[in-house]
Amino acid sequence: MRKIWLLPLWLGGLLALSSLAGAQVEYIIQYDDGNTVYYSGRPDPLDTCGVWFEPPTESQILSGLFQFNGGMGGWAQVYIWTLVPDFDPDNYYDTDEVAGVPGPRPIDSVLAGPIPYEFDNSGVFQEVVFADFGYPPEDLDVGTNNFFLGYVINEGNAQPFYPSILGDAADDRPYHSLCYLTTPGGVHPTEPGWWAYGIDWMLRCKVNMYGDPPPMISDLDDPPDTYTPGPYLISATITDQTTGGGPGQVTEARLIYSVMFGPETTVIMTHTTGDTYEGSIPAVNVGELINFRVEADDNAGHTMVYPVAGYNFTYLQPSGAHILLVNDGADVADQDFFTSSLQASAYLYDLWYISSGASNDQGYPGSDVINADIYSTVLWFTGTANLGSLPDNDANLTLDPVANYIDAGGNFFLTSSDYLGGAFNPDVWTEFTAIPGTFMYEYLHVAAGWSDAHLDPVSGESRDTVYYGVGGDPISGPYTTPFQDHPSPNYNDFCYPTGDATTCFYTQIDDEDAGIRYSGPYKMVFLPWILEAVDDTTISRGILVNILQWFGEVGVEPQYRPEIPKTYTLSQNFPNPFNPATQIQFALPHNSKVELSVYNVLNQEVARLVGRTMNAGTYTVTWDASKFTSGIYFYKLKADNFEQSRKMILVK
Repeated sequence: MRKIWLLPLWLGGLLALSSLAGAQVEYIIQYDDGNTVYYSGRPDPLDTCGVWFEPPTESQILSGLFQFNGGMGGWAQVYIWTLVPDFDPDNYYDTDEVAGVPGPRPIDSVLAGPIPYEFDNSGVFQEVVFADFGYPPEDLDVGTNNFFLGYVINEGNAQPFYPSILGDAADDRPYHSLCYLTTPGGVHPTEPGWWAYGIDWMLRCKVNMYGDPPPMISDLDDPPDTYTPGPYLISATITDQTTGGGPGQVTEARLIYSVMFGPETTVIMTHTTGDTYEGSIPAVNVGELINFRVEADDNAGHTMVYPVAGYNFTYLQPSGAHILLVNDGADVADQDFFTSSLQASAYLYDLWYISSGASNDQGYPGSDVINADIYSTVLWFTGTANLGSLPDNDANLTLDPVANYIDAGGNFFLTSSDYLGGAFNPDVWTEFTAIPGTFMYEYLHVAAGWSDAHLDPVSGESRDTVYYGVGGDPISGPYTTPFQDHPSPNYNDFCYPTGDATTCFYTQIDDEDAGIRYSGPYKMVFLPWILEAVDDTTISRGILVNILQWFGEVGVEPQYRPEIPKTYTLSQNFPNPFNPATQIQFALPHNSKVELSVYNVLNQEVARLVGRTMNAGTYTVTWDASKFTSGIYFYKLKADNFEQSRKMILVK
């Protein structure tokens, strides 16, 4: 029987391989067991936290790499343990899993430790090299045996002490991240004991591999959903090494895919040039989800699978709307503001959701989606305390779809309180000067500013909660009276425009520039604060509508059709099944009083999408069901004496 290495890798990085003296290969093992939903429980003093690791071949442990963010550093005792002989990862549950109970003690004897170590809160990996503390690699030879690397939190730390990403369970068990919680709290408090976390614990282990390693798969990207029909060419770089780091031989590479959770199909990949292998997935129907992974064998009988759960993408089609609304990691409340505001003003839009690791993540949209031939306006929001996914200061803008979209004349609006500081490498959460050639300078027209501005020394949050507009400005002119903005947490920024742009809002504190408007080959509005957190939604909605009108968008006319529809029609929603949003199209042969509502299986109205008089024409409305549970729903159109219902299925 061949041995298959199932190594779920952190999506933000690749395996690190390098030859070392002594005929060994350095290898960083890392896991990403699920989706992140902040704080399912904060470890407390005397809690034990860590990850159990599976060596890919005979190995010696070199070091542990740990990452902690702001306010999270402190003293801990680092350990390496063996696992108990009857260790079974299926015994451990995340604290948010229904009927989950604490598992048995997983750790057995100590291989190294206690090693006292003070972790900083820089947000970068800190490496604990065990040889520096009297544990050379030959003393930490684990062969192919699994082991547990972690730490016990010291008492007396000034701040709560938890990893930089701590979250809720994904769907696929077992998990590698385990923690003994003495007093579980956070979103899912529960009883003390050993619990798992379906997360990336931000803990890595560096080993020397002195056995024959399995093949390595890299340059295989998680693709975004696409507007491009298939077939889809999938390529990967696949390499192999023998014992000691010499060149090995890849004997076969396979592309394995399924469509809409159906049976899997295996395609033998073609070895093209160098270490590149390619395979093709055929065209699918609109709305169908594709899951794929790559497997590779070497001549020693090892098999690598990457990624274990596979990557997903869906073939979609635009609805015909001129506006693309991009939720870049914001929560449901933020999204509800935009969707309800657009619907209230009869703006048709398509919704795109970015949230790395989430089951409904559509990925950073490609140039087939962010396309000025499809959308005249993109509205992009990141929510509170979220950097978002727009290009940082090291990005190659010639390859970025958003930069290319703006270059093509597309209108762009961004509201974000954390993008500016997070775009720097490393992050800058103080006063800054923008760098020419970067996205913030060239496309947002930011010359300088302050991220996390006017901080309160006690709360650590921004005191900027009051803004006012500029008289006569097409966007902020009606709002010269100061208004309140209260995101939670509050990390609002201010920024000064480049010479070719205009200030459209100011902070009440020190009258700092806090909004940029640009008109040239394209139009752009940037607010370095959270629009959807304005206390008075009539103001925030008014600002949004002013932006759209300044962009030239019209929200009250139907989509163009060569002729007026002859009959009332209610089309089947698309996609169906869907998650989290779907499009509903209907046609009106003449002006009508229209109601379009969504009902659950108990015939209870759960959403009113349209409720007004509308002109004759064909319309498309988006229903965003992010806050609803999976199941069967019905949507009903009432227009004068016409009434029709259809069924749709929400699958999360």
